[in-house]
Amino acid sequence: MPLHTIIILFIGDVMKVYPPEAYPPQN
Repeated sequence: MPLHTIIILFIGDVMKVYPPEAYPPQN
């Protein structure tokens, strides 16, 4: 599995665990 896919899945899992208010918006 490509590395960028693993990173995207990891970020998606983190965003499901932590509420958006816990970190600044990534623009």
